[in-house]
Amino acid sequence: MQKALILDTAVHLLKQTGIRHSTFDLIAGQLNISENTLHQLFRNKEELLQACLQACYEKILLTGQSNKRQSPLISLIYLTRKTLEYFDWCTATFFDELRQDYPTIFQTYKHFLTDQLHMPIHYHLEHGLIEDYFRPHIDIDQFSTLYIDLLDCAIRKQLLDGNSHPTIDLIKIFFLPLIKGVAKIPGEDNIYHIGQNNITKGCESSI
Repeated sequence: MQKALILDTAVHLLKQTGIRHSTFDLIAGQLNISENTLHQLFRNKEELLQACLQACYEKILLTGQSNKRQSPLISLIYLTRKTLEYFDWCTATFFDELRQDYPTIFQTYKHFLTDQLHMPIHYHLEHGLIEDYFRPHIDIDQFSTLYIDLLDCAIRKQLLDGNSHPTIDLIKIFFLPLIKGVAKIPGEDNIYHIGQNNITKGCESSI
């Protein structure tokens, strides 16, 4: 049994039923194998979840490394689209259950965003803002952190307003405000004033 097929089947069930209802028995049944065969590759559900997420991380990082020849901000939008595509199976319920039942794995997800994915995002923003927006003194670290926060909201399905696509949401919330000068993270009372060189917090009434 190929490991990739097991992961694809697990991902499909996790999207449909969530973590708690995606049992080894159910996954094995979908694959027409015994539960013992599944346990030979993954000792428990925690190992299986980590493997599913790790497969996503590797695909995303490969995308970030292979797409640096285009315009930096176009590359960032492409990286964003592929990231959301690879995480599409992770529903809001999935993340709620992951945070509650497997906090260590949830922290590895957060670490992936703030450490590994931060690097290509920082690169694209740095070159895009300097080359395309001519802001040589802007605080790229602040912008990168803000973008990671927004991307996290999109991955966990906290940006959607019904019919909109998460990539479009991010463009509306981040790239357009970059021009207008104001951005807001869903669920926060503060808004972010994007200045020529930095980002400052303010109240929503000040927009």
